[in-house]
Amino acid sequence: GSGMVDDFIERKKGNQEIDYFHPDLKQCLESTYGVIIYQEQVMQISQIIGGYTLGGADMLRRAMGKKKPEEMAKHRTTIAEGAKKKGYKPELAEHLFDLMAKFAEYGFNKSHTAAYAVVTYQTAWLKAYYPAEFMAATMSSDLDNTDTIKNFYDDCIKNNGLTILPPSVNESAYKFVPTDKKTIRYGLGAIKGIGESAVEAIVAERNKNGKFSDFFEFCSRCDKSHVNKRVLEGLIRAGAFDELEKNRHKLLENVQRGLDYAEQCQNANSHKQSGLGLFVDNGDSNNDKNLQKIDYIDAEKWSVLEALNEEKLALGFFISGHPFTHYKNEFFTLKQQLKIVDISKVVNADFADKNYKNGKYKKEKSAEANQNLVYLIGMISNVKSVKTKAGKKMKIVTLEDESNDKLNISFFSDILEQDNNDSKLEKEQIVMISGEIYYDFYNKANSLKNITKIYTVDEVRKQFGKRLHFVFSEQKYKKDALLFKDALEKFKAQNNHNNNNNNNNKLLPISVHYKYCKNDAVREYKLKLGDNYKIDI
Repeated sequence: GSGMVDDFIERKKGNQEIDYFHPDLKQCLESTYGVIIYQEQVMQISQIIGGYTLGGADMLRRAMGKKKPEEMAKHRTTIAEGAKKKGYKPELAEHLFDLMAKFAEYGFNKSHTAAYAVVTYQTAWLKAYYPAEFMAATMSSDLDNTDTIKNFYDDCIKNNGLTILPPSVNESAYKFVPTDKKTIRYGLGAIKGIGESAVEAIVAERNKNGKFSDFFEFCSRCDKSHVNKRVLEGLIRAGAFDELEKNRHKLLENVQRGLDYAEQCQNANSHKQSGLGLFVDNGDSNNDKNLQKIDYIDAEKWSVLEALNEEKLALGFFISGHPFTHYKNEFFTLKQQLKIVDISKVVNADFADKNYKNGKYKKEKSAEANQNLVYLIGMISNVKSVKTKAGKKMKIVTLEDESNDKLNISFFSDILEQDNNDSKLEKEQIVMISGEIYYDFYNKANSLKNITKIYTVDEVRKQFGKRLHFVFSEQKYKKDALLFKDALEKFKAQNNHNNNNNNNNKLLPISVHYKYCKNDAVREYKLKLGDNYKIDI
């Protein structure tokens, strides 16, 4: 935030005049274009201008590093008095001390800085020219830290144009592996509860006898001492078996069955290997055939939200989708009624010059009330509760959608105490928030201010819902239609009673959309049901 980096770059390029503050400091600052970069320069300036001894200069360096206000105040006085004795203007000493104090926020000694610079250059070069290899190695360096992996994962997709393939028992290794210049395969070691020995056993078996073709076959081929129940459940939840069976719930219900089958196979192999020559019929394969015949316990496929929540249990975050996507189409039909803005547009838009001038926010004059009011919709991915200086509660909430863009919004006690808002602002809640977009100069990011309302999904539906729309496809029509009819019958008598609307509840009309294919032609029928089938929300 000091602007010294920009000054250094512009001066190095010759675009900005170099200022050494005083001719006596040219030798000290010439190598860094007049910008204070190293702690040694702070010590030299204090000696040249303030008359410090070498030991005193080192004490100043320590005080700045620790940022103790009382010690800094003493040194400010000392350097000013020393400058006066040496014939320098007090204003120069004051200005230099402010610069050195600002420097203390980021400064290091010269040897430390030089080493950091070399590593920074090397890693920046690797990231620019070998992004997949660099990011795979970076994520693999901290497999146990979900938050770190999530940050790097987002960086891969959003900033580097990389594709990260999901975990797979047939393709993944323990660590993240680049498959080409723009693609990385997710590492099995980043799945919670999956140890390195388990992955090594899986990879060794795969390399020796080929890829796995079935979940039960996988169980029978992998050593139970390494690939146990916890490992199997983690792999399933993470989607590592999706290419073998997409119904993750079904596989989870068959974990114990798979382990039992694996034990039968291993016992059969043990008996075969321990048999004695003439008494073993190696040509009889009935036992093997019986082992191969195993049926799955059927289970209903998880909904998208259920699958994502299970995935997050295993990985710490979502990779196959985002919960907000489930609600997106429903929410964005509201664009005809409300000024809804995508989070990505808010995060990346430039509002600074429009909203801030000379240290004050500009108030836009408008005859129309709430002209600047916008609505943001997303999932809360993080909540931080803090106390203000006045001792009141405040929440800093991170709102995100499927674009991976994140917006931090501050909620003060006045809004938290309204309409049970405090309880609405919890992790993984889908919310709609109304307020005004502005540029937060303190955090150097766009945000929302003058917040007027926080809506849950149910509250959005109740306040802004117009119609409940059902879509049926040909394949499941008969089954769904019967369930639909039974469900509506439960509301029919109640709605007849409620048509007078004495309780002021909102009644939504219902429409049905039926689509089917016949002779390669798509036919569609739309039907609006009568008032008797309106539902109370």
